[in-house]
Amino acid sequence: MKSYLVSLLIICLMSSILAAGDFLTDSMIGQWEGTGKIIVTWCEQDSLPVDIWIDENGIVTGKVGDAEITAGILRLNGVILRMLGNSRYIIDLELSGPLVEEEQITRSGGKLLLDFENDAFSGGFHSSGSKFGGKEKMVMTVVNLKLKKRIDSNQ
Repeated sequence: MKSYLVSLLIICLMSSILAAGDFLTDSMIGQWEGTGKIIVTWCEQDSLPVDIWIDENGIVTGKVGDAEITAGILRLNGVILRMLGNSRYIIDLELSGPLVEEEQITRSGGKLLLDFENDAFSGGFHSSGSKFGGKEKMVMTVVNLKLKKRIDSNQ
């Protein structure tokens, strides 16, 4: 039984490594925009806009809320996590400026957790931050994020 689990783990890891460079499709490249629902109680704003550009190398630029993306990369989520029902893709982000300027909510980074189906991204967002500390420090969580490709998006 133990050798079966080790073999399964090796196969899962190898498939993740082999597929890592092949997951980005032409239909994923371009400009994407949409909004998600903010679900933290300490933020008065109820939705967060997202406007991103994904290039042919998986580099992501744009905005999350009012914050500029200073560094972003699209990657495939780990195979084990995907098997457990988590999102297929993750965009790791470094941010500059406030997420919600009107409320002065600022975080240094975050993750877009996304699936790609029917030529659209859907998922959520988690900012950097802590489990405690309210508006000044806590993770901002956004759900029901839907991103659609801009029609005038050039590839």
